Amino acid sequence: VLFGLTSAPLSPPSWTLRPMKRGGKLLEVPVLWSTDRQWGEVVRAEEVQYHNAYDPKIAARRYRTFIESGIDLCFNHMVNPDYPGVVYLRGGDSISGDISEEFRETNALSPNPAVKDLAEKEVWGINQLADAFGRVVVISVPGNHDRTVIKPPSKRYTDLSWDDILSWHLESIFAERKDERVSFFTPRSGEARFRIYGTWFVLVHGDRMGTGGGQGFIGPAAPIVRGIKKTRDFYARIKKPIDYVLVGHFHVSMEVPGGFSCGAAVGFNEYAMRLKAEPEPPQQQLLFVHPTRGITARWPIYLDEPKPSDIPAEWCSWEEGGDHV
Repeated sequence: VLFGLTSAPLSPPSWTLRPMKRGGKLLEVPVLWSTDRQWGEVVRAEEVQYHNAYDPKIAARRYRTFIESGIDLCFNHMVNPDYPGVVYLRGGDSISGDISEEFRETNALSPNPAVKDLAEKEVWGINQLADAFGRVVVISVPGNHDRTVIKPPSKRYTDLSWDDILSWHLESIFAERKDERVSFFTPRSGEARFRIYGTWFVLVHGDRMGTGGGQGFIGPAAPIVRGIKKTRDFYARIKKPIDYVLVGHFHVSMEVPGGFSCGAAVGFNEYAMRLKAEPEPPQQQLLFVHPTRGITARWPIYLDEPKPSDIPAEWCSWEEGGDHV
């Protein structure tokens, strides 16, 4: 007998599957999370090895894809979908902003027209969500690109943000319409702590977690992990515990202990090219929150359609001998 192994056959357990309940209601709450749209920014394809391009027209197309894909995933790819509503997270950096000379020279839209243009698109998007889900909770925090001043402020962080004007404008429109399907939460702290069933979240942009940037081989993972830990520790110390921290800012989709990082609608740009950052495709997030189990699923929402030439003809293949199925 080699290494104590015998020729006795395996004895798999005689378990039987529990009967599956059909026809029951799906209790999860979908959370559509959008961040780092940087509306008005221009990314020139020739400056990023043709890996991405961005302008207001592309931004509008990607936002429409975000809304349509989110609704499609919730109702056509889940079993017996029945939701009490949807949570729509606006995670900051809604517009590109004039935060540096470089952006002032290259943006297609300065802040004022960018806010107006995006407001029109978001009114459409929120209407679509309200029609599909019945109830929409809109939760907003600002980002660093949205600021109205050059130096990132500590005081009046939300007051000095174009995104705050945009959030107020959206809320005013639906209030004037007396549309009771839509509710808004825009905290003055710039960090939105909220609960879905028994699970507590805090939505932050990610530029104020006290961790700085992240380079080296580990990239943004280090500041994201550190920032999430510091944020959870802070809220625990003030007796407001958090189960999950939701972070934008780093333009990367990631799940780490205690939180999630969302990708960027703007996608790979010249700044990321300079840093040799991960060229992640433009994407946002869809989360599902269960009444007792917390987050049960995380779906990326890809904002660009793949080219037909990028889709292999075989659904499964391997290199040896060129075989495929």
